[in-house]
Amino acid sequence: MLKSLRRCALLHTVFFLCIVVISPYILSCQNQSHPVAVVDPVSNIAMVEDHSEVLVQWMKAGYKDMVLVNVDHHDDLRLIPEYKINRLISLYKDKKWDEILRERDRGIRSLYILGDFIYAAYRLGIVKKLYWVGSSGFLYHKDILQGADALLRAFGYADDVIATFQKRGNTVTGSIFGLDVTISSIESLPKIKKPVLLTIDTDYFPNKIEKAQSGELAVLNEFFMNLRNKNMQVQHASIAYSVYGNYTPVTARHIGDEIAHGFLHPEIFITHSFPELWIYRDKGFGLLRNGFQEDALKVFIDALDRYQNEPTLMLGKAVSLAFIGKDNEAFQAMAELLFIKKEYDYAYIFIGASLGKEKMMERAERYLKEYLRLHPGSIHGLMSYADILYADGRDEEALDIFGKVLAMDEYVNAVMYAGDALFHLKRYEDAMSYYERGLALLNRIGYRSLRDYPESVRNMNFIRSLMNGKAPGNK
Repeated sequence: MLKSLRRCALLHTVFFLCIVVISPYILSCQNQSHPVAVVDPVSNIAMVEDHSEVLVQWMKAGYKDMVLVNVDHHDDLRLIPEYKINRLISLYKDKKWDEILRERDRGIRSLYILGDFIYAAYRLGIVKKLYWVGSSGFLYHKDILQGADALLRAFGYADDVIATFQKRGNTVTGSIFGLDVTISSIESLPKIKKPVLLTIDTDYFPNKIEKAQSGELAVLNEFFMNLRNKNMQVQHASIAYSVYGNYTPVTARHIGDEIAHGFLHPEIFITHSFPELWIYRDKGFGLLRNGFQEDALKVFIDALDRYQNEPTLMLGKAVSLAFIGKDNEAFQAMAELLFIKKEYDYAYIFIGASLGKEKMMERAERYLKEYLRLHPGSIHGLMSYADILYADGRDEEALDIFGKVLAMDEYVNAVMYAGDALFHLKRYEDAMSYYERGLALLNRIGYRSLRDYPESVRNMNFIRSLMNGKAPGNK
């Protein structure tokens, strides 16, 4: 009887201790209805090519007044004209999702694009607060307010917008076109109590890798460990590859997949137990980035013996072959890759543009022409081809391609670069007409910076000097 009572008392004690130890975790789970990033598995993830694609997903989900955390090298907060906003609101109310998607990223006629989809989300009532986590070195300035000032000016924001920003710890907070915005590095991002929409552009990571001069996994690990400390509840996550338009190099596209896998399996980063495939990628693409193409090729070939027909390794092999001058073998490797995964055909543009920068024009054109054979009306393919022709001094040919692009729609880059080609041809009046056309387009989207067009600025100043009867360079 006594032994039984003691056993009963012991069970009560164990039960009590279990309640004391476990109850905080139970209460935590009850208080948090959404998974915590890099603590719990996050499965509500959307993978998109272009960042702007996620807007319709937010619409369909019915999100309202959400906090958005945007991890991105770019701001994606350009101003949209009011008539387009009204059209978007109307389509949104009528749930015409397909029509909204058709009106996305189509040049100046678009209702919204990559560069302004967050502004659209704000005006539609989906987002009420934005945390922009950027990769710029400005965010690590010893005076964050000065750094943010430089960052905002680099993205073309006017003085009245910049003046709204105030320092808060190691972040700055202000208002952009009415939206409450906090700009921060990942390290300084404050803890956010409410569940968030988390959207990550893969282009953030190549920029961080370049600045850190370290490998992919080191940068990814640092990012995830910083995020783990934020106790961030994720209602919905989206990851954009952003390869089209050369925002993310095609050789870094796989980083988007690794991020998604890391959210679903946070233990990978918590325990630093990276899959072997990731280690092969880290080594191979690291060698490629640093110019060791033959060493990279060996890594990819060895890895393919273990992971046959793995697309990212096949991509690495094809790019390595191209960069060491084995074009026929590279084309064969690309054909084998595209049989497995067609999304990697953008590698033709990546290789062609890279060779063009090295003045290997005949080889560069071969790759770009192959992409245009597969995608005859591709804006990205045409612009990349025109770029290398222009850089090679083949202005008439470049101008012809810019004309083909502009026949499809008004693209600011095509307009400004056509002006540059006309300037080289000494057709100054025509060049100035294109520059004025480009400036008008930039003004329509609220982008006042010409940082992306330094040559156009020099050319405009030259032409204005001629028009004023002054020799260029004279006051």
